[in-house]
Amino acid sequence: MTHKAFLTAVSLFAPLVTFNKVITLFLTLIALNLAYYTVPYAIFGSTVLAMHC
Repeated sequence: MTHKAFLTAVSLFAPLVTFNKVITLFLTLIALNLAYYTVPYAIFGSTVLAMHC
């Protein structure tokens, strides 16, 4: 699932949990952390694969 699809899913589910702002904030932090940690590894991994091929 792409980050855009994930963010879309979060934006769709967010109104369902607006009664609890903490949950919404928690999901946002998780999404940001996933993007922050996943993107560099994806770039690094694709670069390494490109160098080996």
